[in-house]
Amino acid sequence: MSRTAIISFVGLGVATLVAIQFEGVVARGILTGFAFGSFVSLTAGLWLRHIIQTRPGRAMQGLLEGFGMKIICLLISVLCLRYLDAVGAYADWLAFALAYTASALIGLFSTTWENSRVLINGEGAL
Repeated sequence: MSRTAIISFVGLGVATLVAIQFEGVVARGILTGFAFGSFVSLTAGLWLRHIIQTRPGRAMQGLLEGFGMKIICLLISVLCLRYLDAVGAYADWLAFALAYTASALIGLFSTTWENSRVLINGEGAL
């Protein structure tokens, strides 16, 4: 198991401990935001790994594409939670946004760290 996956699981555990302190839609917003942020971050990391393995000269472009994907997913999710009543009744949009942002930043640093090892040394697994 890679360091990125371990960091994501530990982060989900911490998000669960934080969500226990709250109840209802805020707790669901924290858990949903962190889980979705981890999913998008890991997907962006895998995309970057694919770019590094196929076209290493475009590694920076792959990193920027992954970051753009994270921003777009955050924007669409928060707008849906904020302005669609049926979706907004499930999770708090502000708690979702904060948890997503924390997860996306953690995922950005961990996947970039692992992928930079692959780019420099040709080692590691995401």
